[in-house]
Amino acid sequence: MNQSTQVKDKDALQDQPFIIHQRSKQNSIKIQPKDFIFKNQKHFLEVYEIEKNGQLGQGGHASIYKLNETNHDSSKNPTRKCAKKFEKKNLFFKNSEIQSLKSLDHPNIVKLYEYFEERDAFYIIMEEVQGRDLFDEMAERKRPFGENDTCQIIQQVLQALSYTHQKGLLHRDIKLENIMVSQNNTQTGNIYTNTNNDSEKCQKKELSQNKDSSSEDIQYQINKIQIQNNTQESIGLSQDSISQTTEEQQAHHNSQNQLSQDKLEPQWRVKLIDWSFGTDRTQSKTKFLSSLCGSLMFQAPEYFEKKYTEKIDIWALGVVMYTMLANRYPFGQSCKSKMQIQTQIQKEQVVFGKEWDSISDEAKDLINKMLEKNPEKRPSAQELLNHVWFKIHKTNKTVIQDTQQLKNNLRNLKQFKCQNEFQKAILTFISVNLVSSQDKVELENLFKRLDTNQDGRLSKEEIMNGYNQIWHNNYMTEGQINLIFDQVDSDKSDSIDYSEFITATLERKLFNEKEYLQKAFNLFDQDGDGHITKDEILRIIGNADDDEQTSEIEQQIQQIIQQIDINQDGKIQFEEFCSIIQQFTNQEVQMSQ
Repeated sequence: MNQSTQVKDKDALQDQPFIIHQRSKQNSIKIQPKDFIFKNQKHFLEVYEIEKNGQLGQGGHASIYKLNETNHDSSKNPTRKCAKKFEKKNLFFKNSEIQSLKSLDHPNIVKLYEYFEERDAFYIIMEEVQGRDLFDEMAERKRPFGENDTCQIIQQVLQALSYTHQKGLLHRDIKLENIMVSQNNTQTGNIYTNTNNDSEKCQKKELSQNKDSSSEDIQYQINKIQIQNNTQESIGLSQDSISQTTEEQQAHHNSQNQLSQDKLEPQWRVKLIDWSFGTDRTQSKTKFLSSLCGSLMFQAPEYFEKKYTEKIDIWALGVVMYTMLANRYPFGQSCKSKMQIQTQIQKEQVVFGKEWDSISDEAKDLINKMLEKNPEKRPSAQELLNHVWFKIHKTNKTVIQDTQQLKNNLRNLKQFKCQNEFQKAILTFISVNLVSSQDKVELENLFKRLDTNQDGRLSKEEIMNGYNQIWHNNYMTEGQINLIFDQVDSDKSDSIDYSEFITATLERKLFNEKEYLQKAFNLFDQDGDGHITKDEILRIIGNADDDEQTSEIEQQIQQIIQQIDINQDGKIQFEEFCSIIQQFTNQEVQMSQ
């Protein structure tokens, strides 16, 4: 689209509703983060090395290892990664995790990068997450969470579930161990252990359940482990059994904790992990699911009838919230058998004892809604996000310290303009797969600040409102917003997803890092012969809905190569590849001046 056409479109669209805006039909190529997630054809140990004493944990069907890249420039801030190793017999769990995570793009869901298939095992490479899981966090603090902290954490999990449920995906194993938490000042830990690197405790922990075991054995075996605390007032936890304290002690701890947390009001960051039981409900031929999975103490009543939907995730999160505030489970606390626990879950109502006197009625109401026995009456994640408890604690008010940096990021979004989809694909790969999470924290906060309906994607109205609130006037027109979407909405979904937003707002100099460019080049140069062909590009970003679209995409890729191919050999060399990104950053500098 040339400059005169842009101006014409802008003027024509300024006073018209968003919904009537039509995209250019000239471009059929869609860029999505999942395009860059595929099986690496190299051997695992050619690309990564396992750190010394790097085993982080071992469960029923997978082991977790901390990784270093073999060819990483030590002067750069690396993207920290870990490997989840599956034996060949656990193909089901490996496939579930890959298929679930490939389709997810949300700041509160662990990121998948690639996977390997070796002769005796599969390796899934994921981001290394800050902090520790809720189970370890509760064991470390030796007291319940306060309402402010609980509210921040529960809201972020609900945001992740709202996003996944709208896509038809269920997690099916929501529990304390699968919710990673960290505070803003927490040093980077890892995906399955705490920041104290207590590997012995981590290796004893059940990371996930073995599909080959019977359902009851799977669900009840975690009752065997007890964590003992060091003081008389400590409250001990087990994975499915939490030791009891007197009501007076519990109320005392709740009261103390509420005061201290209300004063500090730390900002928590949350990641939902372990998608090995994840499933796509849209692929089911029936309305309900029936397969057995997950942990007994977090199961919903309808699970035992083998007739459930995504609402089992809501129930499980209700159990998590109750446990965070009371330091004990709502059901099965004094039961001596699995059948007694199941009966309590199915028949008994949740009880708020004396230890709940210091907890607000709004918090109890939210728990009651999540622990509604009838799944048809149990609210969805999106509905629960509108609960008054979240409004009282204002957990969606993200703190952004540097107003000027905030404005710079939004200007980057406005000025983002790629010459072609190949250039955009390179930028997307670098921003999503190579730039470290530390370099994207402020952008994540900004994304959440703009995402006012908390569905994990940005609409045109949300983008416009964000600009106009920050500049306190009619800074952006509808026509300008439409032009932003033409450039930034790479998958043509009529919304800006998390990775699309990060790519468009990221600090431009990061795209010119030589190491990043070499890795991006290697991604497309799949046969490693030192140049990129049309067919290699098509294998990455050539996904089409039909034969006609395939032909259109091939023509577009051929035209892109002709634009880039300086020596006219029909291929893209590394120097030509780097010039594409240099042109982008130079153009951005000129636009900002």
